[in-house]
Amino acid sequence: MSHEAFKDCKSLERIKLPEKLHNLGERVFENCENLKTVIMPKEVLNTNNGLFINCKSLQNIELSESWKVLRRHTFTNCDSLKKIILPEKMQGLDDMCIVNCKNLEEVVLPNKINVIHNDVIHNCPNLKRITWRDTIYTTQKAINQAIVDSDKGFIGSSIWT
Repeated sequence: MSHEAFKDCKSLERIKLPEKLHNLGERVFENCENLKTVIMPKEVLNTNNGLFINCKSLQNIELSESWKVLRRHTFTNCDSLKKIILPEKMQGLDDMCIVNCKNLEEVVLPNKINVIHNDVIHNCPNLKRITWRDTIYTTQKAINQAIVDSDKGFIGSSIWT
């Protein structure tokens, strides 16, 4: 799918992407303020930066099990999103991939992730828990210590306010 394919599409509320879609360009859904639900194809292999920037109504997202890397600003200013469950086969998290999601309460990270960049989650003031490696972390210090201890990187200095 090309870059900015649905950018600024204010009337889009729900979308089910075709199964044969394997690549998503940059900022495909940027500023789709009324988009509430996205159903991804099972075989999405590549995505680019800013996929859901300013999708303020996004509530439900079913991520493809084959999705490899959560790119920079995938979820930015997604004010209605409360929970993100990342697929177990996901291999990496870019920096700043979950940003300014005001009502985000929970993130479930894949247990066997290979690469975690700095500040993966940034400025999500209502985040209450992160689940990773079958452990629930409820404080910034606990999750950061778990990441540092595992030599996988650092989740972020601004997870909790």
